[in-house]
Amino acid sequence: MWIIYAFVAMMGSFSWYMAPKIFPITNPFSGIFWECLFSLPILLILSRLFHGSLPEIADWKYGLFSLLTIMATAGFILAINAGGRIGPISVIVEISVILATLVGFFFFKESLNNWQWLGMMLALTGIGLVVYFEK
Repeated sequence: MWIIYAFVAMMGSFSWYMAPKIFPITNPFSGIFWECLFSLPILLILSRLFHGSLPEIADWKYGLFSLLTIMATAGFILAINAGGRIGPISVIVEISVILATLVGFFFFKESLNNWQWLGMMLALTGIGLVVYFEK
């Protein structure tokens, strides 16, 4: 089931990469406002459907991470509005996946198989190529 959630997350990320070009936003914080406004009811419904309950108030600490999500969204929209191109901005944003993998490996003792290491090496090579040819 996790693979379906991963594809949903991928489509959501893809749509955020394209949204500022398709629907230019003059105030990036209005985009974040609408994202939060539409997300709340959807998340409540999904929580009820898939977990049988609403989110626990005791888990408020996870809400602190939403501040980081808002920061990421604002940074992406600001970068697009400042004249950045989607390709290089996306590469910079997606470095977070590699960083999260390394944090999981070193701090949380998660193991990676050879294919996962190869995938990280390919991703780093791709980032290097984008940076090199972007000059």
